[in-house]
Amino acid sequence: MKPGERLPTEKQLTEELAVSRTCVREAIKSLESLQLISVRPKIGAVVLEPSPVALINAEYLSTSAFMQQADSLIEFRKVLVGAGRFGCGEVHGGRLGRHAGSLG
Repeated sequence: MKPGERLPTEKQLTEELAVSRTCVREAIKSLESLQLISVRPKIGAVVLEPSPVALINAEYLSTSAFMQQADSLIEFRKVLVGAGRFGCGEVHGGRLGRHAGSLG
């Protein structure tokens, strides 16, 4: 989108993106706080000319979100590996007979 163009309405965005209205509102608030859009009553959200500071802030936010997602995935993997080790410990601990009937 170009500076000066209006974003679609909240309703249009929720339908087009198949997300909740809360999600759209939070995204709009984030874009406004990054000074990438301006929200005006009875006009809606308008794209602003991005300043160098706004672009740096947007890049920082994007990188931070990516890193947080990566950290969450690493933590999830650790949980799965730990659960797998626990399950293997039961099998190697001589308890396979109890579970063998459920394996097929």
